[in-house]
Amino acid sequence: MLAFGRLGDLRGQRRIFLTGFAIFIAGSALCGLAPTVPTLIAARAVQALGAAMLFSNSIAILIGAFGSSERGRAIGAVSVFTYTGLTAGPPLAGFVTDAVGWRGIFALTFVLGLACFAICWNALPTDREAHARGAFDLTGTILLTAAVSTFLITLQEATSWGVTSALTIGGIALSVVLAVAFVATERRVASPILDLRLFRTRAFSAATVAAVANYVSVAATYVLMPFYLIHGRGLSATTTGLVLAAQPIAQVLAAPLSGTLSDHIGTRIPRTAGLVVLTLAVLYLATLGPTSPLEAVVVALAVTGLGTGAFVAPNTAQLMAAAPMERRGTANAVSGTSRYLGFAIGSAAAAAIIATAGPNSADSATILRAVEPAFLIAAAFAAIGAAFSAMPD
Repeated sequence: MLAFGRLGDLRGQRRIFLTGFAIFIAGSALCGLAPTVPTLIAARAVQALGAAMLFSNSIAILIGAFGSSERGRAIGAVSVFTYTGLTAGPPLAGFVTDAVGWRGIFALTFVLGLACFAICWNALPTDREAHARGAFDLTGTILLTAAVSTFLITLQEATSWGVTSALTIGGIALSVVLAVAFVATERRVASPILDLRLFRTRAFSAATVAAVANYVSVAATYVLMPFYLIHGRGLSATTTGLVLAAQPIAQVLAAPLSGTLSDHIGTRIPRTAGLVVLTLAVLYLATLGPTSPLEAVVVALAVTGLGTGAFVAPNTAQLMAAAPMERRGTANAVSGTSRYLGFAIGSAAAAAIIATAGPNSADSATILRAVEPAFLIAAAFAAIGAAFSAMPD
């Protein structure tokens, strides 16, 4: 994402966004036509390439289209569509799969993609703002890709390799070495893929750390709650889905209100309040047991959604505002990368806690033992995020 964010700065966000959209649509078609599993995996990689180009430039385009007094409202509105899609996607995919098979999912994505591409082609403003100058940093891109890929693969496989195994420790060590090499390279080159001077601005660095901390907490909740409800409480998959829906629904309600509020009073109060609310809600989740009232679980999940929804739009607006115009694509990519890193860390941490709580993740006792430590760690990250959000700009 950082590579495509930088390309957006150099070549124009609209151009990279639409190119990525076209690649994503082509990847969807290839997925639907894939004759074998390896071909499907390769086609999914094509989809991911296009999606990275989309996501690393979308907010930058949005910020360019709205004035500084409307950034929070605009980002909040986009968050509504994001959370709505995340909520509606799984049940819709299940319905399509049951009706016509898994290829129907990609056929639907292809058709919707074409329609949305046509809308974006006609509606998105041309790239009129001054572009950043310089050459594309290929060495930095390779080092960053290697560092992040190694780190994410290691986190994903840590529970199967063993948290303290040589493979896990070696993977983490290698990712650190590659990250150090990346930072050293970025300090030397004239046109870095990630301008490290951005992090000298307190508003930018604090918003980035807060975003990672928020998504670590949210991801841990996303991973653990289905296990708790299905294996710890014995609920059906349908009932579990309905209970879990409280969180994204609350996010849909909170995001536009918080974004609009941040345009009037600044971003610091709503984003800090959002993470404080998230911290308190996750602390309550840490007390859940086998007989906790289901209504209380629904309310707690709704409150976590309110906290996250209140945080994301103002924090994204803060991060984007702290970057100069010629680095807007890079800032967009940093925001997206923070989200994926947070989710990877939170998911891996929750999975590791479940794995160490007992040999069988489907066992009720194992899941109930994992609840308290997992949610306490999630609450700690949310509190760290709140502390960084509260810092003066």
